[in-house]
Amino acid sequence: MLKVYGNPFSSPSNKVRYAVSALGLEHEFHTVDLAGGEQRGAAFMALNPMSRVPVIQDGDFSLTESDAILRYLSSKHKSDLFPDDLKARANIDRWMSFASVHLGQSMGRVMFNRVLYKFIGQEPDEKSLAFGLRMIGVDGAHLNTVLESRDFIAGDTLSLADIAMISALDPADISQVDLSEFKAMSAWRKRVMAMEFYQNVHTHFGSELGM
Repeated sequence: MLKVYGNPFSSPSNKVRYAVSALGLEHEFHTVDLAGGEQRGAAFMALNPMSRVPVIQDGDFSLTESDAILRYLSSKHKSDLFPDDLKARANIDRWMSFASVHLGQSMGRVMFNRVLYKFIGQEPDEKSLAFGLRMIGVDGAHLNTVLESRDFIAGDTLSLADIAMISALDPADISQVDLSEFKAMSAWRKRVMAMEFYQNVHTHFGSELGM
């Protein structure tokens, strides 16, 4: 059976959980205790020497890196979330990269400096926070313009692009990032979060921790 190792407080982990849910795959989810340092233990490092989540085990095959996992699972199960057409795949890939490299990293900066810093005994970095917020404004405006003309990011139907992007934006609420100015993006986000694949994982980011 497919095994997924992750943590509900990890957006990349949730990205994989959403994809597994959307694909309807039977699986076991193993919560890795990041606060307790389980990711640095010998058992987990045998799966990923980089001590990071997520990781999947599919039979005798292990794979790290959330975007690679999404592409692998969708391709293996011949899903329309990542269709065979080369140009369609390139378009989805483009938006997955946008989610991971741009909005995801910027949201990560904000989440760290508004939420996570207090759990690891560090001080917030105000310059990093300001940069993250500024880039969310820039990249959010671009995504909003795209979503003004269609219901989903890469076309007319749900794809890995939407799954990657919803996970990138998931920490917005607990990180006090106001996305309301982006009306089309906010409507898309509300619509995607109401979909069955998302609700099968949780109602919202942080719900498992009572947030």
